[in-house]
Amino acid sequence: MQYIEAYRNASVRELNHILTRMKIALDIDKNRANELSQLRKTNEAHFWWTCPFDRMNMVQLGSFEKDLEDLQKLVAITLIGLKFRVLIPNPFHFLLEMVHPLTCRLSISQILNKIRSF
Repeated sequence: MQYIEAYRNASVRELNHILTRMKIALDIDKNRANELSQLRKTNEAHFWWTCPFDRMNMVQLGSFEKDLEDLQKLVAITLIGLKFRVLIPNPFHFLLEMVHPLTCRLSISQILNKIRSF
């Protein structure tokens, strides 16, 4: 009978220990959720564009749409500029090669043809 009681008490202590750890973990998660919720609310108050679309009014949605269009244009312009730099690192590089006495390997007619094609 004592062995059964001792085993039951040990099981109860172990289960209480597990329950306590689970409660602590749950409290930590609740606190973290509260902190994140508070941080989200603070961000929404300072930066209205961080809130979900369904919480925006029509003025905010219109402004957000315009800003996204401006961003799209800026990205397109930047991409075109990067492509241009990759294709033509220095637009006048070929002219420098043609007139430099040590690197010039072209005849006068070849130089004139390159200038005309540019």
